[in-house]
Amino acid sequence: MAKAKKQATKAAKATDGAKRQQTPAMYPTPAPTEVATPLELVAIDPKTVAIEGSVSPEEFAAIMKTLETERRRMDLVERIAGYTKTLLLRIVPHCGERPKNIAPAKWKNFEQRIKAMSKLPANAPAEACDALAALHTLFQMAEELAEAGDWPDSIDRAICYAIDFGQLLQRGQTQIDHGANVDRGKRNAKATAGANAVKKTKTDERIEAAHAEFNRRMATAKSLRMKTATLTNMSKVMEDDGTTPKWGSLRTLNRWERKWKSATPSE
Repeated sequence: MAKAKKQATKAAKATDGAKRQQTPAMYPTPAPTEVATPLELVAIDPKTVAIEGSVSPEEFAAIMKTLETERRRMDLVERIAGYTKTLLLRIVPHCGERPKNIAPAKWKNFEQRIKAMSKLPANAPAEACDALAALHTLFQMAEELAEAGDWPDSIDRAICYAIDFGQLLQRGQTQIDHGANVDRGKRNAKATAGANAVKKTKTDERIEAAHAEFNRRMATAKSLRMKTATLTNMSKVMEDDGTTPKWGSLRTLNRWERKWKSATPSE
């Protein structure tokens, strides 16, 4: 009994640890549109939406944006056009010079160019090569749909759902394969940005202190020719450790001094 209880406690702790260490989503679910009071959608058509209840202009704009996004998501023709444009933008910058086996006329027409290309130059990035393969697949799908002729709107929606299904599968696998690395990279970037901010603050404070000390010393100088001697003397002042320059090395002080404005005895 004691052994079983010990194992159960260990398993519970492991589960709690797994929950605490859960990898954040790479593709977080967008926040839902919220309104002040519950609303009822009375009627909707391609041009108008009837809603029961009162909403602010901001809430109404958010509702319309959500409805428009959903409408476009189920518009197969618009989705294909949008995917084609996106993929072309990824491919065209990396097409390189016109291959001898592709006619100039086809090379000028982006769609004909892509259809005639089997691969991109060797130095093209991976995402461009993937985009080329995706575009060839899109062309094949469009040709199959054209051959099928007319079909009900439900087929359009079914294909859109199939596209969404494939994207969700890919996102899930990407989360499994790379989620932890992406999260680690984000945390490292955040930590680095924080450390750099602290370092910059300390540097700015040190520059300000050196500037004030330089002005203090130059206030008693008789001419601007004393600048070099003043900076040299400042660079020889060390911190308590005896090795770290208090105001900065001569090279550093010279670099800072070029940006200081109050650097004359009269000022």
